[in-house]
Amino acid sequence: MLGVFVAGTAFGAVVINELLANSAAGAPDWIELHNTTDQPIALAGWFLSDDPDTLTKYEIATGTLLAPGDYVVFYEDTHFGNTNDPGCHSPFGLSRDGETVYLHSGTDGLLTGYSNQERFGASPADVSLGRYRKSTGTYNFVALAQQTPGQANAEPLAGPVVISEI
Repeated sequence: MLGVFVAGTAFGAVVINELLANSAAGAPDWIELHNTTDQPIALAGWFLSDDPDTLTKYEIATGTLLAPGDYVVFYEDTHFGNTNDPGCHSPFGLSRDGETVYLHSGTDGLLTGYSNQERFGASPADVSLGRYRKSTGTYNFVALAQQTPGQANAEPLAGPVVISEI
């Protein structure tokens, strides 16, 4: 069995992979994290936030283990915006006009060094935004063709005009 990888977590090991910031019909906002490694990563005590001055708004629960290559989704109504969740230190929701989401490792209520952040712009209703790997090997955070919480991201949303050749 593989050990649980925590200390010295490498940059890019856990990423903010997809989110929904402009939900319609009363659906909650959500944030999806993805383990990009072949080792399980314990997320207990890690934090999510939308405020660079208050990085500890939501503390991920004890026992949260992200399996290799797996995804975990946190919802506004049951997690980061729910004052009844013990990890919700300061409830927040995501802005449909865009903002930055922050992920930080932590233990015993303190930040421990690992961080990932994703800045996103305004989003249309019910369109999720997510990481998309470009041919250069780098990633952009773009509108996706469909929501895929808890699984690999869909292709980017293509507009009515697509330039296919220059």
